[in-house]
Amino acid sequence: MVVATDLDGTYFYPKKRLRLISGPNFRLSQRIVKDGGRVLFVTSRNRFVLTKLKQKLKSDNFDLVGCSGAIIIRGGKIIRDISFDSDDLKRIIDYVDEVYHPSLLTLSTRGKNMVFRRRFLTFMFDIYNFWQRALGEPFERDNDVFWDQVTNGRVYKGLIFVGVGKKGKEKARQMTEDLAKKFPEAEWTWSDEVVEFTPKGCSKSAGLHFYLEYSGISPDNVVVVGDSGNDISMFDDFYEGSYCMSHAAKSVQAHAKHIIKRWSDLEQELYPSEDSKHSEESRDDSK
Repeated sequence: MVVATDLDGTYFYPKKRLRLISGPNFRLSQRIVKDGGRVLFVTSRNRFVLTKLKQKLKSDNFDLVGCSGAIIIRGGKIIRDISFDSDDLKRIIDYVDEVYHPSLLTLSTRGKNMVFRRRFLTFMFDIYNFWQRALGEPFERDNDVFWDQVTNGRVYKGLIFVGVGKKGKEKARQMTEDLAKKFPEAEWTWSDEVVEFTPKGCSKSAGLHFYLEYSGISPDNVVVVGDSGNDISMFDDFYEGSYCMSHAAKSVQAHAKHIIKRWSDLEQELYPSEDSKHSEESRDDSK
C-alpha cells in the first residue's frame, strides 16, 4: 500500500508551525511504514522539504514526488529530474510580467530552494515566512540570481502570486485556463490564490505514475490525499482511493471519492476496527 499525500493543507493540516507534523499524523505514518506500506509525499514543494520531514519522522523510509512531479526521490536517490527549457521559461515569464503584472513570482531550482523576483513590499513575505516557523522554507531574493537561474539553472517550477480572498482565487483559476492555452509547453494548475507551472508532463499524477512504475507497484494499491487544484490530477487518475480534505474548495472535492476532515482520519479507512469488520460480516450474512 502506498499513501500518496499532499503536504500543505493536507499532511500539514492543521498547521503545526513549531512541530511541523501533528501527533496523530506522525503515529499513523509510523504505523503504515511498520506494516510494510509507504508514505509518499507528493507536493509542489522542492526536494529540500524531504530532509526536514525525515528528521521529524525519525526515519528514512519516506520518498518524495517534488515540484509537482518534476523531481522524484526514492530511497535517497533522484530517479526523475525534469527542468524547463530556458527559452520557453523566459517567454512565459516575459508574457506573465507584461500581461498580468504579478506582485511576486518565484522559481524552484536544483540548487536553490526558492528564488524570488521582486516587485514591491517583499518584506511582507519575510514576515509571513517567519510566522510559518517549521513550515517555512529558505529563500533568496535577488533579481540577478533570478535571471541567472532562468538562463543557466535547472528550474522545476514557477509560482505566480495573484491576490487574496475570493477574487484572488477566481483570478488564479481564470489565469490558469488562459495560460494553459497560451503556453501548452508547460503544465498549469492553481492552488488558492497561486498559479503554478511546471515543465510539460510534470504533474502530481504523472509523477506518481512514474514512481509506481519505477517501483513495480500496482496503481490498485494506492491511496491519494490532497486539498487543492494541483491534486485534482491524482484524484482523477486514482479515483477509487482518492480522499479530499473537507476544507477544500467544492470544485476540488467534486473530483474525489471520499472526504475526510484530517489526514489521520485515514486510519479508520486503512485499519478498520474489529467492531467495524464484524458489522460488515453481519450485514453480508443477512443478505
